[in-house]
Amino acid sequence: MQFSFKYRLSFNAQLYLAYSQLMFWSIYEDSAPFYDVNFNPEIFYRLIDDEKNALSTLDFGHMHLSNGQKEKFTRSLDRLYLRTNYLTKLRRHKLNFNFMIFQLFNEDDTNKDIVNHLGYWDLRVLFSNFVIFEKSDIGFELRTYAGSKLYDFDQGALQLGLIWSFLSEAFNPAIYFQFFQGYAESLLGYDKRRTDYRVGLNLTF
Repeated sequence: MQFSFKYRLSFNAQLYLAYSQLMFWSIYEDSAPFYDVNFNPEIFYRLIDDEKNALSTLDFGHMHLSNGQKEKFTRSLDRLYLRTNYLTKLRRHKLNFNFMIFQLFNEDDTNKDIVNHLGYWDLRVLFSNFVIFEKSDIGFELRTYAGSKLYDFDQGALQLGLIWSFLSEAFNPAIYFQFFQGYAESLLGYDKRRTDYRVGLNLTF
């Protein structure tokens, strides 16, 4: 489970506060506990270049990531980042490109080597508006990051998603299919390689 929001702090400046919370829910275990909960607040300033057929932004920010646990289970880190976002149309399709470079610091003693799996960059691409059936829309999502050698994908991760939206008033949520393989999706198990297949709902407001 994940929820995220972004809030503009000033009408006179492109200064934003954002927050994401990612929760790993072990629904098949007794009592269905949460394996790990990752808290991710951030603040950033945005520069905007609004062209006729595209929107480009450049974010300068700081984000914190931690799991709120104690002793040997605690994990935390901070990032200073530079993130570029690009949104445009290719005929009737939409392309959203997001690339972030960052520097990790203030890592907890229990995850000092997390840079080996998170590296220094994160790439996300969303290609959407594939209308296959009437009143439906398909989007394809890619996310990837490498290890500390910049190109070491075996130590990073690959995430693929398919978002199927129903363009009707009767059913607003999109169905979301996801494949994840790699490291550091959750802080608690950052150094353990995982392969997961998921299906759920995607709600956007």
